Amino acid sequence: MQKINLGLTATTTAAVLALLDVTTPMPALADDSPPPRAATAEATMKTGVVWNDPTAGAARQYAIRDHLVKLIDGATVGSDIKISAYVLGGRNEPDGTNKLRDSLVNAHHRGVNVQLILDSESSRYWESASVFTHLAAQLTKATGKNNVSWLRMCPFTPRDVSNPADKDVDSQACLAKDPKADDDWGGVNHNKFYLFSETTGTGTEPVKNVVVQTSANMTSWDGEYAWNDALRVVGNQALYDAYKQYFDLQAAAQADRSKVESDVRLDTQAGRAKAYFFPRAEDVIVNILKTVDNPVPGESLPCRGNSAGVGTEGRHTVVRVAIHGITRPEVADALVALDKRGMLRGRRVPHTQRRRPVQAREQRCHPPPVAQ
Repeated sequence: MQKINLGLTATTTAAVLALLDVTTPMPALADDSPPPRAATAEATMKTGVVWNDPTAGAARQYAIRDHLVKLIDGATVGSDIKISAYVLGGRNEPDGTNKLRDSLVNAHHRGVNVQLILDSESSRYWESASVFTHLAAQLTKATGKNNVSWLRMCPFTPRDVSNPADKDVDSQACLAKDPKADDDWGGVNHNKFYLFSETTGTGTEPVKNVVVQTSANMTSWDGEYAWNDALRVVGNQALYDAYKQYFDLQAAAQADRSKVESDVRLDTQAGRAKAYFFPRAEDVIVNILKTVDNPVPGESLPCRGNSAGVGTEGRHTVVRVAIHGITRPEVADALVALDKRGMLRGRRVPHTQRRRPVQAREQRCHPPPVAQ
């Protein structure tokens, strides 16, 4: 088995996008084409990463939102913007404008196909309800440019206020089938991805097949109190097509509930990028960790045998985890198993948020010590 180095991973509960052997800034990952030696300021936008910083000023706090606005504003006439998100909103500016909302509406009016799938929480969340209402109204208006724009909401059943026993809103994801429809737990569309068939983005020349997978909900809280990332992959048609197929499955299930699924098998290896999509019967993260656990041919120990330049100088695998919290026991068990089978060195790096302190732990897969 060939070892992989998940140098940077952006995840949500709905999709996992992994890039192999990447550094920042990252070169283009257009299928299997070789990347340039270094990323430089060019007219053509490249693959890259954007992080926000809630401890800095507004420019850094809202770096991800502002980056998405550039991509939306750069979308060419007749191109597609497809967004699947949990909460899309954000606090309005003092003059009443809303950068993300207004950019989407403007794109629609100039002839871009703007299509959104949002969780029902977007229609109820205190900060995004007005944004949802405005988008729903504006995207249905004809512009005379023959573009097809729409906003669709994942289903939910409001609480019956006349029934004191009914205390919950019955939310459902657009695509995922509720495994226990009779319990008190619903589902959510926890996606946060943005697709652009063609946009200038941060450059001046249009590029095709842009995928943005982000951890950020578009709320002021996510900008001002949380650390988030947005991973942008440019020019990778196989990856874009896989995300588009997933988006189409969501749209179809939103319109016809007989099309909900329990196990979406759209794993896509697209050059040096690989995408996994949810819902899944098996845990994707556990499966990835298993590729680290198994020795490669010719090696008797796990976590060894990387190609030169991958992992540590001794070619041992490095597993880095930065996450708000782990609630899936199987993921925690897999990490513990790796620790017991060779991850002997670890250090804690404090990562403080304003409200919720988070720690990132780095562990290096290292061979057991030789008995003396």
